[in-house]
Amino acid sequence: MEMYYFIKTALVFAFGLCVQGSKGISKPGTCPKVFNTFVPAKPCFHDGCCPGEEKCCLYTEGSVCAPPILSNPECPDPQGKTGVCAELCYSDKDCLCSELCCSNGCGHECISTTPDKPGICGSPWYFVWCGDRCQQDADCSGHLKCCPTLWGHVCQEPYLSPWH
Repeated sequence: MEMYYFIKTALVFAFGLCVQGSKGISKPGTCPKVFNTFVPAKPCFHDGCCPGEEKCCLYTEGSVCAPPILSNPECPDPQGKTGVCAELCYSDKDCLCSELCCSNGCGHECISTTPDKPGICGSPWYFVWCGDRCQQDADCSGHLKCCPTLWGHVCQEPYLSPWH
């Protein structure tokens, strides 16, 4: 038994290997449902094997180190929703200052924390505008809403519905 620990320690120091059975620590966050990388990910047995904030995550190809998804209590509950099954963000740092990285029911994406302004947008067919002049209502002055056009988004007067 003593020889096992000697060999394990020697491997760790000689090769920087993280061997199965070594004491693991659990890092905060959850593993992304899908993790694609252009370079081979580092294999692991537990979170302690992974550098920095990365977690040891199990995928069909095996366990590899991946950036964790840090959940934010201010995010809306994604239950019943299914968004794009891709990790478009890993933490709030990946989002604009008025957005949070939240689960969309399958992956994670940046979601605005500013409430939408009252009213609804008109038909995008009425506005011929190339490019985005806004991304969310907060980008528009006063009571104007950020509305889609055929080729982007523009601030426009909202149509106020009787139930708003």
